[in-house]
Amino acid sequence: ERLEALHREAGDPGQTLRLAETLAERRPGDWRIAAFLAEVALAAGSRERADRWIDRLAGLQPGSAPLDLLLCRRHLAFGFDSGQVRQRTERVSGVCRWGAAYRCRRCGEELETFVWRCPACRGWDTLG
Repeated sequence: ERLEALHREAGDPGQTLRLAETLAERRPGDWRIAAFLAEVALAAGSRERADRWIDRLAGLQPGSAPLDLLLCRRHLAFGFDSGQVRQRTERVSGVCRWGAAYRCRRCGEELETFVWRCPACRGWDTLG
């Protein structure tokens, strides 16, 4: 919220971007700052900076809705680059879960929904 207020007050996306990057150096694990910086970089027309912050967001929040939205906005702003899409897809695919959402740590049974007791081995609190 503070970053958005700063952005509105400054009126200059380049200046806001520089100030927010200083904040990001102090808090490198904050995905919200990375998402904001990617958004501001897109507004400023800075492809290199937008890509850098989108990549950081991909490392902090892979497969997230903010990442998907920023990737779509990036492609609308700068065009479609199949090499970058392939690279990012491979990166995100490596951390996305495909298949069953839960697996029993005791017997390996896979389930789509969470239950406290595994139906296969009858173990309590074994799904993860």
